Amino acid sequence: VPDVESREDLIKNHYMARIAELTSQLQLADSKSVHFYAEVSGVDKIATSP
Repeated sequence: VPDVESREDLIKNHYMARIAELTSQLQLADSKSVHFYAEVSGVDKIATSP
């Protein structure tokens, strides 16, 4: 049944694209959080040094 297969392919492609988009957003958020943590750690060392 070609219609069912093409529908399944459309759904599969949609979800694969969405997963790729969410993965990209997650990697960006992770990168930003690592950068922010490093920045805050540096400020903390400066602020707490005698």
